[in-house]
Amino acid sequence: MTLASMRRMAASLAGRLAFEAVIVIALFGGAAKWGSWYWHESLSIGRHPFFYQLYYEPAVMVACGKGFVIAQPQIPEMTKFLTEQTQSFDCSDIPATTKLTSEGLYQGSSRYLMTAVGWTWRSTGVSWRKLGPFAGLLFGLSIAAAYGIFRLGMGRILAVLCASALCMSTVHLGNLPSIRDYAKAPFTLLLIFLLGLLVSIRPSWPRILAISAAAGMVLGIGYGFRSDLLIVIPAFVLTAFLFLDAGWRTRIIYAAAVSAVFIATFYITALPVIDSVKQTWGCQWHTAIIGLGADISHDLQIAPAPYDWLDGGTDEFVYATSTSYAARLQPGLKHIDYCGPDYDTVTRGFMLDIVRHTPGDFLVRAYASALQMVQLPLRWRNPPMPSSRRPTTTSEKRSPAPCPMRDCSLWSPPLCLSWRQAFDSAGF
Repeated sequence: MTLASMRRMAASLAGRLAFEAVIVIALFGGAAKWGSWYWHESLSIGRHPFFYQLYYEPAVMVACGKGFVIAQPQIPEMTKFLTEQTQSFDCSDIPATTKLTSEGLYQGSSRYLMTAVGWTWRSTGVSWRKLGPFAGLLFGLSIAAAYGIFRLGMGRILAVLCASALCMSTVHLGNLPSIRDYAKAPFTLLLIFLLGLLVSIRPSWPRILAISAAAGMVLGIGYGFRSDLLIVIPAFVLTAFLFLDAGWRTRIIYAAAVSAVFIATFYITALPVIDSVKQTWGCQWHTAIIGLGADISHDLQIAPAPYDWLDGGTDEFVYATSTSYAARLQPGLKHIDYCGPDYDTVTRGFMLDIVRHTPGDFLVRAYASALQMVQLPLRWRNPPMPSSRRPTTTSEKRSPAPCPMRDCSLWSPPLCLSWRQAFDSAGF
């Protein structure tokens, strides 16, 4: 093979895709290794991540080959493990006479997360301290997806540098040990990449249908990790109708087909989770109501309004507020089980009533949330492992300090565009 033929191969579509695949695999592997190391290191210096360990009985059962079930009643050794009185669990501690059932199983909304943790434990042993490979997998997927997003608007070298910088972000690393909440990160980034890809290519039926099917599958799997991802559905549909690169008549036809395929693929992929949510616990609206709490409003840096809905942001406070709201509307209402089907109905009514009466408040919250996403990394000065004597990033050497420019994030978009133009001019 001559040098000229090698250059032609590299310049071809197949060659470019192969080169991109090599970069993605390398970034994924390196980030997964780094994320796994960070997980173990943070635990070794005494950090205690919280990710609702009490809920992980089905994951233990999956690891032990029992299926997605729980024990009735719960065995004592399992209780000790879930309450972290012990750090590991031996599958032989499950008596042969134990009644295993799916009745009363409320973890159905996190079925895929529990199953993934169970598969991890099946290969590593059931222990809270052996989730490093799973954390590394999530971290590696996040970095690979971020590279894809960066590539939509910049060359390979700059995209690799930005993805590598995200690996060292203290905001990013600090959230990794909280597996339950961090688990939505790779799915969110993958969906953003697919959305960007959908509107940046010249649309054709094979391309847009393949992208929408892939997005639906990613969302369906991600929904089984964290239900927060449902917020992507309206964003995907609106993006398809407003930003596909086609004339408005053609765009409407394309967008209708894209939305149908996206939603259908999501429904099929998430069907086991959807069935579980319908039959047992869902808490979909409960999670949204937590965002109305005074603590969240403070984090969003919103000026206090003359009214408020929640003084606190705990699950117990939301339950008490929502059920008391229902009792006022329907005197004599019987007890409502936490996160049961009736509770979803009550919380939905409570949330929609608030939206109807204060729509402007929600617009302000949406804007404030988007602004905080941009500003937070520029204000964050906390080290990822405060007790560690070995700094893992340069920010650990800095003392906590506020951003010198309160609205410095407003300058980020033009700066990024300037950098992109400079790197494009240089051939990067």
